[in-house]
Amino acid sequence: MSCSPVPVQQDEARDVPISKLTEGDSDAIQPSNRHVSRNLKIGFGSLGAVGLLILLSATLVSKPAARTDEITSLAAAPALTIPADKVEVAPPRQKCARIGESCKESNCCTFSGYQCYEQNQFWSSCLKTCKSGQPNGDKKSTEPTVQKPKLSSNGLIPKFAKPFFKPAPEGSWTCKRTPNLKFAHPSLGTTLFCFTVALSKMGPGDAPKFQDPKQIDLVKTQHATKSSIFGCEDWQVFSDVEFQLTPGPPAEILSTVVEFPKPAVRPNTKFWQNTLLYVNVWKLIAVQGRHAKQDWTIKVDTTTVFLPIRLRKILKNQKQTDAGVYLENCKYVRYGFHGSMEVVDQRAAIIYAQHAEGCLEQLPWDKAEHAHFSYAGEDKFMQRCMDLHRVDRIPSTFEVENDGTGGKNGMNEGLHMTITCPAHLPKKGMSKKWTPPCNMTKTAAMHPFKDPKQYFTCLQETQIIDTHTDENSQWLLD
Repeated sequence: MSCSPVPVQQDEARDVPISKLTEGDSDAIQPSNRHVSRNLKIGFGSLGAVGLLILLSATLVSKPAARTDEITSLAAAPALTIPADKVEVAPPRQKCARIGESCKESNCCTFSGYQCYEQNQFWSSCLKTCKSGQPNGDKKSTEPTVQKPKLSSNGLIPKFAKPFFKPAPEGSWTCKRTPNLKFAHPSLGTTLFCFTVALSKMGPGDAPKFQDPKQIDLVKTQHATKSSIFGCEDWQVFSDVEFQLTPGPPAEILSTVVEFPKPAVRPNTKFWQNTLLYVNVWKLIAVQGRHAKQDWTIKVDTTTVFLPIRLRKILKNQKQTDAGVYLENCKYVRYGFHGSMEVVDQRAAIIYAQHAEGCLEQLPWDKAEHAHFSYAGEDKFMQRCMDLHRVDRIPSTFEVENDGTGGKNGMNEGLHMTITCPAHLPKKGMSKKWTPPCNMTKTAAMHPFKDPKQYFTCLQETQIIDTHTDENSQWLLD
């Protein structure tokens, strides 16, 4: 039997629609006047294990920030103003145009971060940025890059692993853009249910990163210092094994054990594929109902430096729709909902918890298309399941400049910064051991920091930028 690789198949004329993915009903929404704020005190623990003085993440609300609804594209395209009672959303990629074909009808793009810009009255196409009055859409500035496809156990690679691309027609562009808008209401609150999954083993290999990844030790130290998810209003730690998070007082706290099926090994990381694990996590969340008692549900990896206080500042001004919203966190990829930090509102969390198990039957998660590997990871699976059930996607807007910094005063400011997102990486001078520069980053999360000393050094460096902490409270500085 031959095991020779088959040729990489390029995108067909249009992405294959998800089964049962249909247009939503009327978007009419009555804005809500309810708004939640709070100013809670926190307790502090000692770091001990890594011998560092930590400024701790806490359950607090930052000072009010000025609200603006005007957005401007990264290039010299005309400015856009979003009405106060609407929010820009991104349709599911199955409905959108590929890079290089006309997006005039769909008004959306298959890659996150790309926008449908007008060249003239006859042609519109997907671009990263658009320079008005100039040519756009050439191969160098516009062609998407993806991971090299890998063979599955059956000797095949995913269908449409290589994305379609065609340079735009020659000529100048008007760069006009019509955003996809839905009626929305102000944020209903900023309370958080946060969870993480700490594994005892990550893969079949003999190396320590597989057999002793130190995730459990890291989470125990996060709990002792009240950092990461332990600064949320409610939190939960899942694991493939039972372990003691704290002996108390006031009470002993143990991890919540979930079954970890292992259908495949991922080709690049050599870790076990995790979709079934996280479906089991969400099944437990659905039964327990803690996600339905808070305004937002947040999943973070154990190796993600997470500051709930910064996230609340973002969520305070995040408009929501009646369908529920999830926050995309990566530009210029097929699926921009990366799992190192997943942010969904209460409605979206309830919908996904109800349908996660059913989506295993509705979606080809183990025969993935438009991917480098035939098994979809838990984050891409979750995004497609929420799309299937009409949850609205809020597009990502954050990226770094060439030297790895952006925004005012040379700071990276946004939702999340991770090594898995091409828009978050410096365009030059990047080493193989690159991690987000914590001393110049004000995102709500940074990833990855696997070593405890490295993790808490990063936490200290980033909190010094904008956080005041004393024995009784913590708040963001102006």
